[in-house]
Amino acid sequence: MNILIVEPTNDWPSVYSYAKIPRLGPLRIAAEIRDAGHKVIVYSEAISGPLENHWELVNEANVIGISAISAFAPDSYDLVQKIRQNYHREQKPIIGGGVHFTFAPDEALGKGFDIIFRGPASIIFRKFLKNMQDLSIDGISYRIGDQHFHNPDAPKKEDLNDLPAPAYETLHKPGNKWPIGFSGTLEGIRSCPHNCKFCTVWKMFGPVTMARPEIVIRDLRAMQDALSPKTIIMADDNFTQKREKSLAIAEAINRAIKDQKIMPFGGLIQSSIKMSLDSVYLKALKVAFPNIAVGLENFRSDSYKKRGSLEEVEEFFSTLGAWGFHVHAMLIIEPDMAWEEVKRTVRELRRLGAKSAQFTVLMPLPGSDLYNELVEKGDLDPKNQNWRNYNAFNPAPCYPAEMGDKMNYGWVGFNSPRLVFEKIGDMLKAGVNFERSAYHFVQSLAVWYPGMRWAWQNRGLPGVLKALKWSLMG
Repeated sequence: MNILIVEPTNDWPSVYSYAKIPRLGPLRIAAEIRDAGHKVIVYSEAISGPLENHWELVNEANVIGISAISAFAPDSYDLVQKIRQNYHREQKPIIGGGVHFTFAPDEALGKGFDIIFRGPASIIFRKFLKNMQDLSIDGISYRIGDQHFHNPDAPKKEDLNDLPAPAYETLHKPGNKWPIGFSGTLEGIRSCPHNCKFCTVWKMFGPVTMARPEIVIRDLRAMQDALSPKTIIMADDNFTQKREKSLAIAEAINRAIKDQKIMPFGGLIQSSIKMSLDSVYLKALKVAFPNIAVGLENFRSDSYKKRGSLEEVEEFFSTLGAWGFHVHAMLIIEPDMAWEEVKRTVRELRRLGAKSAQFTVLMPLPGSDLYNELVEKGDLDPKNQNWRNYNAFNPAPCYPAEMGDKMNYGWVGFNSPRLVFEKIGDMLKAGVNFERSAYHFVQSLAVWYPGMRWAWQNRGLPGVLKALKWSLMG
């Protein structure tokens, strides 16, 4: 049997559209399919381009799986309709999975999906492959005609040590080489201890589970053998949440590099302000993971409980800066943030010494406590969602367009070429080598460009001129 798993994308200017990164979920499931004796291909549109350019893969598939986050849900539904139109006489089962469909199964079934796998799907798929006619499996939703059925949830916690290595070799490759910006993904610690009201990670994956160091090395070798990526991103939402466990993983990677069992790479991990900052820990992380992305959310006092006090934030940036880490800050623009607060956030990031930053608007994602709260209040209609746009909930302190401008101010204001050149000058004066400084310039420019493209696509020439002003004036 031939099974095709697709990760849709679009060309809208967002951090997700630009990322040339395969998601681990489909590769995990592909390993189960491969080990069951079936042929499987994982097709990422972000990496290989529109699936329409390789429609022969759809022709050859007996079963089609689609995995998506909320940003690409509409593209998934469009793809389902195209498949239905082309194969109206031949029923190809279409299965949906991933975080969006997990929390919006009725929406997905109503858009043409046959079956939805809710939550981590490796073990669910393992059971499904034994008998595809069995619809009694826990963790699935399905439709018969216009009726939707939802089985009880499956256990969310999957032991990473019991799963096979992701089937990296099944990832479709566009031509003879991977696109610019391509990165591999690795998993060592799944889920997150923080129950943030806007996030669904902890609801999707349940309790935190960790892979043993030897399992991480196994997966890393499999990835390098199949993909040979220059950059590797730990998909863990908070890699540093458990110091001893993550230290053991980092030290195992360093030993494997030293013993030439794996190739050196430039890695990135996600962290929180609360991570340990002792020299033993940072020395181990620095070898494989010189880039750290930290979720700050914002500088409001009510976010300190999770994020840490301003003193802790300052210690975090100053310590990692002294060690030479590239710290990438991730922030959220909330509906009631005034322009001055947004500008102050950008100024504060510069003062702290963040090397790059990304800004997103507060999005009520399905399944999150925020989403459920707004639905209960009647401020958000779950049946009238347009996931291509930001759906402002009512009453809202500002228009969605204004939130978009505030978000883009952060992108182009902080990551402006003028400031990047200033930072590079400081780096060269401090004795940082030219190669590292040039890498920082390219990395920062790559973060600045999406903001300029967003301005063009959403505001036209006036928007571009305004964005250039923000970039030049800071």
